[in-house]
Amino acid sequence: MFTITLHSPKGGVGRTTACMALARAFQQRGSRVHVMDAGDHIHSTGSYLVEWGQCIRQGKTVGKYPIEVTVIPDADQLQAAFVKAKKQALLSPDSVVLVDTIQRLDDRARIAIDEADLIIAPFNSARNAHVIAKRLERDICASVLIRGLASGFVSQGPHDREVAWDMMRVFPPFENKIHYDGSLMTYLCEGKIPAGSPDIERCWEIVHALVDEIMEDGGRLKGHLVPL
Repeated sequence: MFTITLHSPKGGVGRTTACMALARAFQQRGSRVHVMDAGDHIHSTGSYLVEWGQCIRQGKTVGKYPIEVTVIPDADQLQAAFVKAKKQALLSPDSVVLVDTIQRLDDRARIAIDEADLIIAPFNSARNAHVIAKRLERDICASVLIRGLASGFVSQGPHDREVAWDMMRVFPPFENKIHYDGSLMTYLCEGKIPAGSPDIERCWEIVHALVDEIMEDGGRLKGHLVPL
């Protein structure tokens, strides 16, 4: 089992978008995927992740294994979910757990960070990258690998990308990023593989290239995890 916690100490940076895209890409490659929603989406309306979970329960997502989505309202339920996932992993060692956290370090976020093999910190602008890097250095004393991820990154100046990557240098960002696209999100929410136009297909190819990077990290961190 390989556990990825998506945590960024700032909201609105594409954390849930990244979680959904990665979950679908890992599933497409044949992994058994469990998404743990510790991001309080249950309290919001129109949340992509909640709607996505509803589509899955209605059988609209196809793949070798259905993606399991568990809404986690408190720390005790998160711990129980991890115990269950570890038991299931005995039968599916290539399983992937993705935990979507809230921006503040509540008990659930701390548990998710402690359980993680890899922490991914999304950011979507140079300004956010500066804030996120400072808060991660201040608040998280974890021995686990932390890497940045540009998710829906918006450049407001010619050097914003270079500035953002430099700000996140302690948590080196992946080369590939999640491109925010309304059509891409529609496909993901409906449980479909993004397709239909060169732009959408290119966005999806980049997501899979990102998964390759993550699996390279996974191969170093946990020897049994290899590309499918």
